Amino acid sequence: DIDLEASACTNTLPIHRLTLPVGKAVDAPAAYVRALDKTPTFTPVTASQVLPTAFTFRRIEVLDGYTSEEDRNGRFDVTLPFRGGNSTVKLGLRYRGKEKDRNNSFDRAVPVTPFTNLAAIGAADFTFSRNYAGPYDYGTFSTPDFLSSLDVYNPALFTLQDQPSEYAAGNYDATENITGSYAQLTQQITPAISAIVGVRLETTDVDYNGFQYDIATNAVTPTAGSSSYSDVLPSINLRWDVDARTVVRAAWTNTLARPNYFDLVPYREVNVADNELSTGNANLKATTAMNIDLMAERYFENVGLVSVGVFYKDISNFIFNFTEFAAVDPVSGNTFAEITRPENGAAASLTGFEALLRGKAVFCHGHPFYAGWGLTQDSQPHPRRTRRLSLDELVAGALLQYPFYVDVRS
Repeated sequence: DIDLEASACTNTLPIHRLTLPVGKAVDAPAAYVRALDKTPTFTPVTASQVLPTAFTFRRIEVLDGYTSEEDRNGRFDVTLPFRGGNSTVKLGLRYRGKEKDRNNSFDRAVPVTPFTNLAAIGAADFTFSRNYAGPYDYGTFSTPDFLSSLDVYNPALFTLQDQPSEYAAGNYDATENITGSYAQLTQQITPAISAIVGVRLETTDVDYNGFQYDIATNAVTPTAGSSSYSDVLPSINLRWDVDARTVVRAAWTNTLARPNYFDLVPYREVNVADNELSTGNANLKATTAMNIDLMAERYFENVGLVSVGVFYKDISNFIFNFTEFAAVDPVSGNTFAEITRPENGAAASLTGFEALLRGKAVFCHGHPFYAGWGLTQDSQPHPRRTRRLSLDELVAGALLQYPFYVDVRS
């Protein structure tokens, strides 16, 4: 059996984001009330202090983001059965190439004719009734229609002021090539016991280009770096079918996790005011782990699936953010109050126990976020949760729609 695959994919993500912060010259006192359902509300003491006319224009911020990522994949597999089909040998080659480019810009747009206040620049109240967090007022902001109508690239209307401190150190281009080969033996040892034994060799080559930004001089300087490493990853998986409803599994595996793109970028960002330096590390090694797992599963008609297991992980070269205080930068020779960069740790281990009971109803005696939507047996009423949700809808609401995610670097 021979299998040959090849694919290529390019993903380009342009972003144009325009924000218009406004502010007040003085604070507006507010009264705090805690309702019976424990919902806090704030009411302004003087209503006129929070009208749109009380908020003055500050600035317009324009982010133009461009991220391009190209993936190239290829594989070649050969499967050779022998011993009457009780054993198979599988051999294969893998290739994965990835190129990623981030080229962002950030400007402050200064209107030639100054704006006055929030009421004069397309304001609207963004409070809405379907707020899962509670009956809170979001307040008044500029509308998307107004912001999209602003021709910020017209020099007759706006003056653009480049802000490299907001984007320069985050721009990079990276090339990563991974080649691998493997051999795998599948053996039916007895009618109840089977084994899969294999080994994989992977070689990784990476080249990165980033930028150094100096806050004092506003200068942006290119930087570059590269690395190459190989890993041998053997594994053994055993399965024992004790009876028709009981399975015992054991595994010894070796895995790796490559560093994040941005951690490898050799960027350098100097904060002169705080005398701090942040850098990438093109010499980061991949995190490797030796894993031992033992799991037993039992299927019951009245309960469902019950599984218990233990595991052990021996981890090498784990990645963490390392900060040196009063340290000398080997590149410039300058002493900084703090130098922060991602580094490899020596070793760590993890031992644990896990158990799973699947197919039983979930009873809730309190008010966790997943109760009251029709998926659990609830002992307490949930008057504010009147909708019935599927499990997919609950997961989407809890992890996608409700939270607000922030990238600390962008």
